[in-house]
Amino acid sequence: MFDTGVRLELPEDLAGVIPTLSAGSIFYHFIDARRRDEQARNDFSLWLRGMGDGYAALADRIQTIDPYFGSLTELRDQLGRIIGEQPLRG
Repeated sequence: MFDTGVRLELPEDLAGVIPTLSAGSIFYHFIDARRRDEQARNDFSLWLRGMGDGYAALADRIQTIDPYFGSLTELRDQLGRIIGEQPLRG
């Protein structure tokens, strides 16, 4: 794990960043995060929940993704599709 220097201020920026994330970043923020969180939540859902009630539906939808069903690149693609389909608003 290393700091990529990528920081997002707004959830609306997620759609443009997700396709550029490495498999390692997807693993860390989506799979390893579940091990680090007592309620087995991923970092994306946790961050979105912290951004306000307007992002709760997207956070819930992301949390339903099964991270063990496909490869890390397939997981990244699925995450990108869900974010692209869900209207983002705070």
